[in-house]
Amino acid sequence: SDFMDIFLPSKLDFAISSATGLDAIPIIFKVPIIEVSVAPLILIRPYTSKIKILFKTYYSKTLCRKLSLEEIFNFELQGLQGNDLNDEIEFIHPSSEEITSAALEFHDQLTNNLKITEEEKILQNKFKVKYKMLVENSSEDRNLNNFTASIGKLFLKNNSYLVD
Repeated sequence: SDFMDIFLPSKLDFAISSATGLDAIPIIFKVPIIEVSVAPLILIRPYTSKIKILFKTYYSKTLCRKLSLEEIFNFELQGLQGNDLNDEIEFIHPSSEEITSAALEFHDQLTNNLKITEEEKILQNKFKVKYKMLVENSSEDRNLNNFTASIGKLFLKNNSYLVD
């Protein structure tokens, strides 16, 4: 029912969503959420520490490799959605291992058992600084002064090329 569509997400410890539709309900109730396979990249929601992001990676068929954040913005692909894909770019979804890892991170965070290494802190910060700079230098009108969301630790480790 419509009532249950609102009630159930308000009672979760955390939610896992693909950043569409009803995932706004947990956010309204300040329920942490893992956003999986977010695209376009420009639409990640960085404004709360209650969001953990695992976005789609951009694979270039011509270059035969994944694109860095800088390349995505330089080629003006940051707004690319699934229905806009052409023969050049393919989206790669986060792995089940990366999604599971992000869920375990949130569980540890909620139980105050989250341990973050210095290397992980540096990688998170590099991503945030790079993303913010690229958005500010593009024609996108977004306020990223409060980038407190995080990228899944394993996802970011597996895709560290993003910030090179």
